[in-house]
Parts: sequence; C-alpha cells; structure tokens
Amino acid sequence: MATKAEMYREMADHATGNLTAQVTDWVKFLLMAGRFYKYQFLDIVMIYTQRSDAKACAGYDLWKQRMNRQVRYGSKGIALLRYRDGRVFLRYVFDVADTERRENSRDPVLWQYRDEYEGTVTSHLEECFKVPGGDGLAKQLITLAVRFAEDHWHDFKDSLMLAVHDSALDGLDEDNVALRFRSAVTVSLSFLLLARCGFDLDSYFTPEDFECIADFDTRDTVLALGNAVSESANVILRQVERAVKACMFGRAITPPA
Repeated sequence: MATKAEMYREMADHATGNLTAQVTDWVKFLLMAGRFYKYQFLDIVMIYTQRSDAKACAGYDLWKQRMNRQVRYGSKGIALLRYRDGRVFLRYVFDVADTERRENSRDPVLWQYRDEYEGTVTSHLEECFKVPGGDGLAKQLITLAVRFAEDHWHDFKDSLMLAVHDSALDGLDEDNVALRFRSAVTVSLSFLLLARCGFDLDSYFTPEDFECIADFDTRDTVLALGNAVSESANVILRQVERAVKACMFGRAITPPA
C-alpha cells in the first residue's frame, strides 16, 4: 500500500502534467504563482492543488514564533513534498486564513505596486539587471522575461532536450525546441510579473499568446517550463519587493541578500 507521502507525490505528478491542458488553467496557476514567488515550482503546484484560494502560507512554527499567530485547532495543513536520502516525506504549511491573531501578533506584509513607485522600482531593476526602465515598468518586466527565458535555455538546454521525450516537442531539433521553450517562458513569466504588479493584463495579452503552452503536455515538459518561470520570477520579484517596500515604508532599498 502506498504511503501518504507517495500518494501526495502521485497527486503532484498528475497535477503538474495537467496544468497546461487548458490555457485558462495555466493562467490561473500563474496568478497564484505570482503570490507565492518565493516558493519552488512544485511547492506552488501543491498549494494550488490543495488550496487554490491561499494568500500567504508558512509553517506552524513560523506563524507561532515569528508572527505570534495561532493556527486554528483542526486546520488542515497544505502538504509539501520533501526528499531526504532517497525517501519522500511531507512538510505542512498553513494559510493565513487558518490562523488567529493573538496579543502583539503580526500580519503578513503583502506588498502592492503603485504607479507612484515606478521611478524607484525601474531604477532599482535597472541597477540590478542592466535593463533600462525609461519606457515604464511593464516594458521593463517584459524585457526581463525575454532575457531570463534566453538565459535559462542556455543554462539548461541539455536537460531540457531530455525532458521533451514523448511530448509534443519530441522529434524537433534543438533550434525548434529552443524557440518554443523561450516563447512559452517569456509569455508565462511576463504574465506572472505583470499580474503580481497589478497591471491590466488584457492590455498586454490575448489567448493566442498562450498557444505555445500546448507543446508542454507531459509532466517533464511542464516541470521544465514551470521551474524556469518560477525561478526567474523569484529573482526578479524579490528586487521589485525591495523597491516597493522602500517606497511603502520610506526607507532606503536594502541590498540583495
């Protein structure tokens, strides 16, 4: 009989392989991934599959000790997969909705971009990534998405070429796989970044922009795409967060960790 951890792993494999079956499903997932950009791709998949309405998740000890909040009795944790010595086990996190305030408790600070922050944010991103922000934050983020998609392909093309086995990409030469991979990462990452910063997505995207997602139709190809998008979003949005919080709290931008 499969263990509980193995059952969750099977659930994760199934959910991952089906994320791109419909463009609407992939878009919904990207919206959540924008909220959980500090998590790894498979963790986001697990949160999305179990609690698609989650807003801010953390472990029991973090809520209790750092945030001074109490996880409600009977709350069902969100299982995340962890591996050690070739074995799979589970770690649980809880959404903020599963917690209660106590005396001197803290609330999660969920930053929100505003138009008046644009100069500070674009300048900081330009300093970090050498991508000009003179045409506005949206254009700068899209340009960053193009660059990160290109960089990820060059860094991982050998493993990415192995991942296409039995997928719609199987049988294509390296140049064509690269073209489709970069297109899928660019549109997905651009969407995630602009969504997290509150831009009007209808002004930048159409359903046709996501047609390239259909080529990623197996667990391994979705995993390759998802890792590229989530890892890139993590790097970029951490810098956006620093700049936005500097504006929110009237302080200097903290240097990268």
